[in-house]
Order: sequence, then structure tokens, then C-alpha cells
Amino acid sequence: MRDVADEKALEAQAAGKALTRARAIASQMAQGLGIQLGELIYAATKPLRVLER
Repeated sequence: MRDVADEKALEAQAAGKALTRARAIASQMAQGLGIQLGELIYAATKPLRVLER
């Protein structure tokens, strides 16, 4: 494992890149559906937990 001088800065940079990628994917999907993206409704750093019945 690498030593990281500023772990929080690295995490923030990774999160920013992930959001940019997610927005690009969402934009491509919206374009394919013929719609426009609106406001962000929800974002999380962990997957949603699906409740089973």
C-alpha cells in the first residue's frame, strides 16, 4: 500500500472523478431516452441496501 500524505485530499479527488463519470453516464442515458437531466436527487458513497420481502 502506498503512503499518502493527504488521504482526505486523495479521497476528495477520487469522489470528484467518480461524480464526473456518473454524470457523463447519466447524460448518455438521458440522450438515448430523448430527455434532459434535471437536479441531482440522491447521491451516496455506498450502495443502496435493498430490502427483501
